[in-house]
Amino acid sequence: MVVFPELSLIGYPPQGLFKMKDFTRDCQAALRQVVEHADGIGVLLGTALQDDKKGLYSAVLLIGNRQVVGYTAKRKLKVLGAFDEACYFELFCGTDSLAFRGYKLAVAVGDDVWGDAEYRGVDLIINISASPYRYGQFKWHNDILVHVAKKIGAPPGVCKSDGRQR
Repeated sequence: MVVFPELSLIGYPPQGLFKMKDFTRDCQAALRQVVEHADGIGVLLGTALQDDKKGLYSAVLLIGNRQVVGYTAKRKLKVLGAFDEACYFELFCGTDSLAFRGYKLAVAVGDDVWGDAEYRGVDLIINISASPYRYGQFKWHNDILVHVAKKIGAPPGVCKSDGRQR
């Protein structure tokens, strides 16, 4: 399985990119290319996902056999100046686990990993995230993920990008 960070397809933070005329269309074209090449492997891809009924999510898609086979999305949105995710995204209320090749994966997006979610009966917990760089932040996030993993008895996996889009 190949795992990409939060919003890796579009860049984090998106800020005004959604206001650009062709941005959403170009993102969908890029997603189609990823899906076409995901043959024989699983891919967890962080991107924006439009739900026609509920809005736009900061989501992670599970891709396999050249199709999107499942998704989950962020439950806690940051509201920190330029990182005001609530300006773009809706809170997700669906499942936080995805099935892949007989394994139940808990997939937490960003800060959701230390939230109120009950990760029970999962085989692996994976946290994908993106954050502005801050010294010591990786250790802090890693310590939280390890604590949650020990609590639920599942090994942790993490894919994180640090930095800032310019």
